[in-house]
Amino acid sequence: MRVSEIFYSIQGEGRLLGVPSVFIRTTGCNLRCVWCDTPHTSWQAEGKSRRLDKILSEVAKYPTRYVVITGGEPLIALETAELVEQLSSAARISRLKPRRRFSNRSRPT
Repeated sequence: MRVSEIFYSIQGEGRLLGVPSVFIRTTGCNLRCVWCDTPHTSWQAEGKSRRLDKILSEVAKYPTRYVVITGGEPLIALETAELVEQLSSAARISRLKPRRRFSNRSRPT
């Protein structure tokens, strides 16, 4: 799985605002949003390929159960589903932050 960075920080948005979390920032994105605040993970994708066991080992170093998988676009990585499953097996609570986009025809109601 291509990962730009793994870091420990405080969740800055959503229901878990203020909760210490580990962030796994994947790299690569199929969108080119003009408001993108992480061009190093999408426009000029940086990062290296990491095995899932190495990602899980790094996550385990931090004193929290909460993990945020962000990007780039984490859903384009084939390993994302397996990573979420393994995090769950390790009693970690993971949240995905995809950059999904809907056309007017496919927008959910």
